[in-house]
Amino acid sequence: MSKPIVATADAAAYIGSWALTFDGPMGPIDFVVTFSDNGGKLAAKIEGTGFGAGPIKTITKAADGVTMAFDLDAAGMVIPSKLTVNPDGANAKGNLDIMDGMFSAPGSGKKK
Repeated sequence: MSKPIVATADAAAYIGSWALTFDGPMGPIDFVVTFSDNGGKLAAKIEGTGFGAGPIKTITKAADGVTMAFDLDAAGMVIPSKLTVNPDGANAKGNLDIMDGMFSAPGSGKKK
């Protein structure tokens, strides 16, 4: 079960920028996710290569990492998406979920 992250202290390992690559069916999908402290609460920004990522709608935490819900802009189409990141030191694993599971891509990356 997921729960909103209230305190940045609950997610200290996430703070900073992460370069992540997800294995899509048409090739790699690259994102930079930057986590920061916003008044004691975890905040995040997602930037995509070739895609526009809208503002983060929700951030939740579960055993498999932090999941951010946002809208992906692909050539003018707004697509509901979720991006999960789970750091392990300077490395991270993740998953990109598009349209509530219609498309899912595993990924990994490193802290910048």
